[in-house]
Amino acid sequence: MSFNRKIINCFLSVIILVFFTEGVSYIAIGYLERKGIIYKPYMPKNYGEYLKRRDPMLGCRVSNFGVEGYGTDHSYLRFKYNDRDRAKIVILGHLSENIIRNVNQLKGLLYHSRGVDLHPRFIIGQDGSLEFIPC
Repeated sequence: MSFNRKIINCFLSVIILVFFTEGVSYIAIGYLERKGIIYKPYMPKNYGEYLKRRDPMLGCRVSNFGVEGYGTDHSYLRFKYNDRDRAKIVILGHLSENIIRNVNQLKGLLYHSRGVDLHPRFIIGQDGSLEFIPC
């Protein structure tokens, strides 16, 4: 096989591999978005659609930092480390089930899980501020 032929075969192999990888990634991301593992915010197709759907009294855009399976602590961390949102008002929603999640770092004590599944939590410090307790 000539050198030029080997180069062409190598180039075609790389292109096929890249397209295959991109296809698998596209399918995997779609699956993970539907499961709530990867967050996909609502994005209107155009500004006219946004104007039709917005609240007529408030008219504001709402950033939702909650994700399925996240506790209050995770949602707070997600909000805290998002430097793009410049909201002047923040509302933290809370489910009663999250009380148990918020004080527990070992998920296996609450729900069936394989292996050790730890997550961070917060405690109230001496000065009344939240102190982060890593995993």
